[in-house]
Amino acid sequence: MDKENLDQIVWKGDPTGIFFVKSAYMSLSNQPSGYTDDVFNLLWQAKATPKALITTWRILLDRLPTSNNLIKRGMMGISPNKVWKGMWVTIVRCIWEQRNLVVFKQGVSDAEEIFHSAQLSSWLRLKHRMFKVSREAV
Repeated sequence: MDKENLDQIVWKGDPTGIFFVKSAYMSLSNQPSGYTDDVFNLLWQAKATPKALITTWRILLDRLPTSNNLIKRGMMGISPNKVWKGMWVTIVRCIWEQRNLVVFKQGVSDAEEIFHSAQLSSWLRLKHRMFKVSREAV
């Protein structure tokens, strides 16, 4: 097979046709490259904590989880108060399950296991809720 008939993968996000993370970032940020390059080069050169740099970066990209941004992304179907209450209920349930493991199956009480179980259960519940809310918005 000659070179003219070979299939080729071309990345349209870069004039060379080669994929670079920077070109993907530029495509996703939807900013003219000169603007983004200048601002972000200055930002990443600043002497600040990573948290401060990331917060500033998110502000510049309008990606802070403000009420408006969360609403735009269909993620405000749950009030923070309900989330905290739901997490508390989940933790109580995980403590109860751990207690039953100890009492009925001669298990060992493990606070870290309770924490991880509650964390996973809460995350799965929120994920399910966010998926449901975003589907309802469509």
